[in-house]
Order: sequence, then structure tokens, then C-alpha cells
Amino acid sequence: MPYRREKWKFLLEWKLVEENKWVGKVGPSNFVIVAIKPLENGKYELKYTDAPLNEVKGYEIVDIANKYGVSLDNKELITLRVFDDYYHEYEWISICDNRDVLIQELVGGTSFDINLLKDLKEPKDRSLFPSIQTMFMTFGTTVMAIWLTYLPTRLRMK
Repeated sequence: MPYRREKWKFLLEWKLVEENKWVGKVGPSNFVIVAIKPLENGKYELKYTDAPLNEVKGYEIVDIANKYGVSLDNKELITLRVFDDYYHEYEWISICDNRDVLIQELVGGTSFDINLLKDLKEPKDRSLFPSIQTMFMTFGTTVMAIWLTYLPTRLRMK
């Protein structure tokens, strides 16, 4: 059985449709979506869903195509728009503590080709995600500096 699963993995045609969002083509109108979002502290949000486009009503597909200006021939982008923007449904969403856990989730739970992670866009500096604690510390330090600057001036005035 594992051989069949491995063989099935290679039958998928994966396409990077948007930044950090891939669509795999399983059949003429059956797709799977993998979306990865880098989070603070080296964590990742992994979203996965099966996306059977053949179960979506034709008028919904046309509405999405018109709304986003997408060609009806671009099935992968239409699929992403329908299931990501229109239905907002994923089969599962996982928060991975680091890249290794992300890879384990992808290998163990999806048919995603991990070689495609070379296209994963990550922030150049993870410190672009300031934590709440850091923001409060910075705010507190600023307030304290202003207070210490102001206090001696106030005391001299009396």
C-alpha cells in the first residue's frame, strides 16, 4: 500500500499559484490546496484541503472568475479563489513550531512535494513580527525615559 501512495504523490502536478499557495492537480477537476504562512518565532501555519472543483456550481465559478478577473482556463487559480476566498474552508489547519515540523506534516499528511518549499517566501527578518511583550517593553521604556527627563525639570521649577 505505501508504494501506491508514493506513486500517487508523483502523479500530482503541483503549481505555485500565489505566494506560498500551491494547488495540486489530482484529476481533470479535482485539486488539493496547500497554503503555508510564516508566523513569528519561526513557526508556520499550514492549511490543507481537497478541492473538488466539479462539485462547485458553474455560476459560482463564473462569479469568481469575473470578480477576480481570472481566466476560466486557469483551473488552479480558479480553484484557489473558490476554496480560499469564497468558501474559506480548509480540511485542516496546523501550527508548526519550526520548519522541520512543517516538513513532517507535509510528508505525513499530504501529497505535497517538499522540494517545492524552495519557493516558500519567508520574511527576510523574522523580527518584523514583534511580539506583544516586546511592544509593551518598548512602550514602557519610552514612557519611563520621558518621565525621567521630565521629572528633574519639574523638580527644578519648584
